[in-house]
Amino acid sequence: MKKGFTLIELLAVIVILGIVTTITTIIIINVLTDSKQTAFENSVYAAMSAYTNQESYDYFNDQGEVSVTTLQLDNNSFISGTLNRNENNEVFVTNITDGNYCANGTRNNLTIVTGNCE
Repeated sequence: MKKGFTLIELLAVIVILGIVTTITTIIIINVLTDSKQTAFENSVYAAMSAYTNQESYDYFNDQGEVSVTTLQLDNNSFISGTLNRNENNEVFVTNITDGNYCANGTRNNLTIVTGNCE
């Protein structure tokens, strides 16, 4: 009697490996997408801190509206957007984008959407 796998057994293994690979790929893509959005969010928070630091450096003078592209940030990947202070004296961002995500709001109420700001 010959020992080995039948064609059905081999096909079953290939199908199972395909299913596992598909599930794993979807999970990895979701993790990467979430990581990119979290990195963008952290960059927006860094821009808010840089805005506050710039005010401190200028002896707490209100800077008014400042373009995010002019802030001194390491690896500043922002394309456009502004920072300012609202009526509650909180730093708020308006239409800050890196081409992939858009942010609006304050540190405690930041809204991030996928895509460019419109």
